[in-house]
Amino acid sequence: MHTTAHTPIEYLERSARLFPSKTAVIDEFGTCTYAELLERSRAVAQGLLAADARSNASGDPEIRAAGSVNAPAPQPVVVFMEKRIDMLASFLGALMAGRFYVPVDPSVPAERARNVYATLANGSWKKTARS
Repeated sequence: MHTTAHTPIEYLERSARLFPSKTAVIDEFGTCTYAELLERSRAVAQGLLAADARSNASGDPEIRAAGSVNAPAPQPVVVFMEKRIDMLASFLGALMAGRFYVPVDPSVPAERARNVYATLANGSWKKTARS
C-alpha cells in the first residue's frame, strides 16, 4: 500500500526510511542525506522539548502537555541564521516539537530583528492567531 506524506515531517520520515543515504539538501558548505536531516531535526526537537520540560518543572503555568485542554498556543522558535542545512533542520525540529518557526535573516537591520523578537516575546501574535 502506498501512503502519501501530508506534512513536512511525514515526508522527511518517509524519505529517510525509503532513501536514507540519498542527498536531501545541498548548501555551500556540504550535503546532508535524508537520514542525517532526520537525525539533526530530531536533535533540535529534543532540545526544544527538554527546554519545555525544564520550564514546566519550574512551575511555569503556561507550559502544559501538548493536546491537553488547557494547552497554550504553540510557542515560536526564532531561527536567526542564513539559509543552510542547519536552518532547515531547525525548521523541521521546531515542527516536530509542536512549535512554529519564525525565520529571521541575519542581514536584516538590527531594529527589525528586535521588533520581530519583541512581537513574539510579548505574545501579541497570539491575539492575531486566535482572532
